[in-house]
Amino acid sequence: MRSLVGLFSIAAIAVALLLLEPRGGAKAESPGETIVKTQCAQCHRLEGQAIGRRFKKAPDLIGAGDKYQRAWLLTWLKNPKFKFYPMGYDFQADPKERHLALSAGDAEAVVEYLSTLKEPLVKHGVMVNITPANIERGKARYEVLQCYACHRTPANTPQGWTGGDTSTDLRESGKRYQADWLYRFNQNPLDFVPDSGAFVPSPIQNVTQQDVFDITAYMMTLK
Repeated sequence: MRSLVGLFSIAAIAVALLLLEPRGGAKAESPGETIVKTQCAQCHRLEGQAIGRRFKKAPDLIGAGDKYQRAWLLTWLKNPKFKFYPMGYDFQADPKERHLALSAGDAEAVVEYLSTLKEPLVKHGVMVNITPANIERGKARYEVLQCYACHRTPANTPQGWTGGDTSTDLRESGKRYQADWLYRFNQNPLDFVPDSGAFVPSPIQNVTQQDVFDITAYMMTLK
């Protein structure tokens, strides 16, 4: 009799565990995924085709796992003081709410989830064998092409930087971005953010793929 009771108890536990499993074989969300989908997704897109800045509240998180460096992202999520777009991502200078600061545990969970979001346009292993000559040429081309006209760039000035405020502040680009993602973005920014007015390198403008490589190498030194 006792053995029968035991069997019934085991069967009841098994049924309860089955009921707790997600239906249809769906994988349960990780804590980071839940945070991103319930909080971050209010402003950041997680999927879809590339669209212009004026249609969005904030940058996409599509491909975030190939875009951001883990250590930088973890630090920033806990203390999001650095403002990437001085004019505002939507080109509107009106005051914006400060980005939500996460606890250490939540930040770790979010970074872990975002690391799984890959960008199919990015080819890995491109930004390798960088030499000092690449960086010097990149710096020279960056200045000739006047990239600083739209991007804040580190400089020996009283405020520590120079440049415009209509696009991304690049003062921490070397800590923020992964080099291969940045190279692919620099090849054609409109593949990621259409209708942004971004400069698109081309032979017609006397900008070669080697120039893109060198400029990216220089940008990765901006920390």
